[in-house]
Amino acid sequence: MKRMTMGMALCACAGMAWAVSNELDYVVTWVGNEFIGKPEWVLHNIEAYYVTEDGDQFTNVFWEEGGGNVMRFDRDGTWRGAAMHTHGWGNNGGEAVAVNSKYAFLVLRMENENGGLKDLGTWPPAGSHWMGVSRRLRADFTKGAPFEGGKGEDHELIIGGGRFIPGFEEQLIGMNIGENRDINVSFPEEYHAVHLAGKPAVFKVTLNACNIKELPDADDDFAQSVSDFDTLDEYKDDIKAKLSEDKKNSAEHAKEEALAALLAERVEVDVPDVMIETEVNHMVDGFSRNLAGRGMKIEHYLQFMGGTIEGLRESYREMAKRNVRARLALEAIAAAENLTADDNEIDAEITSMAERYNMEIDRLKAAMSPRETKSLGVDIRVQKAMTLVMENAVEADPVPADPINIEE
Repeated sequence: MKRMTMGMALCACAGMAWAVSNELDYVVTWVGNEFIGKPEWVLHNIEAYYVTEDGDQFTNVFWEEGGGNVMRFDRDGTWRGAAMHTHGWGNNGGEAVAVNSKYAFLVLRMENENGGLKDLGTWPPAGSHWMGVSRRLRADFTKGAPFEGGKGEDHELIIGGGRFIPGFEEQLIGMNIGENRDINVSFPEEYHAVHLAGKPAVFKVTLNACNIKELPDADDDFAQSVSDFDTLDEYKDDIKAKLSEDKKNSAEHAKEEALAALLAERVEVDVPDVMIETEVNHMVDGFSRNLAGRGMKIEHYLQFMGGTIEGLRESYREMAKRNVRARLALEAIAAAENLTADDNEIDAEITSMAERYNMEIDRLKAAMSPRETKSLGVDIRVQKAMTLVMENAVEADPVPADPINIEE
């Protein structure tokens, strides 16, 4: 595995807002993640803090997995961005940050990852570290402020990482340190920056460094360092079991989707627009929650992708129609088969929901209206109907079938 550091002009940024409350009652997914705009994610283990005369606040933390080691906030606590390009192999935040009217000075730390990064004139010797200062523009501290004789445009790239435009990495292979090369590529047709989509581009690249990271031997010591197993064989068996379970679940999901599509095709009923809109709302809300779980707001995702909420809703509409028709079919099957949901099953589902949302069971029950509890029972009946369909489904050549009449 190789990482290359090169000089070129390439930057994409998206602003994110961060709401702050007086109650510090937050839960982070793990110690390395703490920002990217999600309101209940907050900084921890701050090592340096600077407040300007006009109230701007700058922080510096040693470790932040998302690259937000250095951040900026307004005087009221509103999140104004992360410096970025401060995290990677051997690179971390540091112990100081200072700001004047024009520049932000970030102290960053460079290590050797226990000797794993072989020194080609770039990394400190094993067992030691370097401290450096990155000068950034205060107005936009994602951008370096060039010193005399420098441009501050270094970008790191791992060959095979797939982080750059297709075809970019392959053209770097064979370069020598200090060599200049024109990299000719075309932006993908679906590129998030619409004004660049599908257009050719030439990147003038200088290879500043080429580093090799030696991976540890795959042995019992490695297994013990990354898992709870004593031997590599035990660790491999565990990975195989998990992969097998994932593959099984994927196959079950694909089968369920295929059956749902067949059911939807056989439904003879005009689906009211209000039901389709409700399902679209549900799908958009689910996508928004998924983004939030990864620390991003849907507004920022759409801004980054060059899309709109209306466009996203329209992209879900056909799938929403299919989902509604499939659900109507399953509700009809549940009624025909007298499938029910008793109180114990509903309580079990509420318990599962409480665990997923990290809420107290009694608190969740109190927050649910009778209509929501009844709807939960319908969901259980629908899932039972889906299970019944899957258990009785037989793979065969497509055969015309009579449509399901929901109204009956």
